[in-house]
Amino acid sequence: MNSEEMRCGTYNIDGYSSLIYPSQCPMGSRPHYGLALYSSLPIVHSQQLASIQDRPVVSNIECVLIVVQLSTDIYLNVACLYRRPSTPLHELQRVLQALLTHLHELHSTGPAHQYDLIVGDFNVDLTEQSNIRTMNQLLPNYRQLVTDPTTDYQSIIDHVYTDIPAEGIDCFTGESFFSDHKPIFVTLTKGALVRNQ
Repeated sequence: MNSEEMRCGTYNIDGYSSLIYPSQCPMGSRPHYGLALYSSLPIVHSQQLASIQDRPVVSNIECVLIVVQLSTDIYLNVACLYRRPSTPLHELQRVLQALLTHLHELHSTGPAHQYDLIVGDFNVDLTEQSNIRTMNQLLPNYRQLVTDPTTDYQSIIDHVYTDIPAEGIDCFTGESFFSDHKPIFVTLTKGALVRNQ
């Protein structure tokens, strides 16, 4: 077992498949960024669309897409994104366009019944009306579900976007002692997803 496998193995959770996408760190030290995804359902596809790097090319956004199988004929495309607060809006637009292109390809070539869920720390505060308009333009075919503050500072910078019908999904925030960000919970109603096929 190499050091990468040992390091990733320390984050395993029994009963879950885990995908670790560490950030690239040039000095061999522990990187500040990276995404870890866990699923108790089968993961049929995963792809890292963007990763934070300081060198040789600076990148300010992380984005990973996984596809999980909800049932024999229903798939959920889950994109997880983190954007550094100082990232220019045009870079967010570029990454979201790449994500939407990839999702379009999945819908065109994959199973008939697919839903999308785009979640993450966008560092775009939706308490400001202009930011709501911006995000609606960047993700025009999706509804944003988070309505309560997602940080201790009363901002809404953690978002959940989806094309799942309203009766098939619920979203709410919780409290966390360990972070100034609040955990966001998303629950799916399988029966409603089946009815909407």
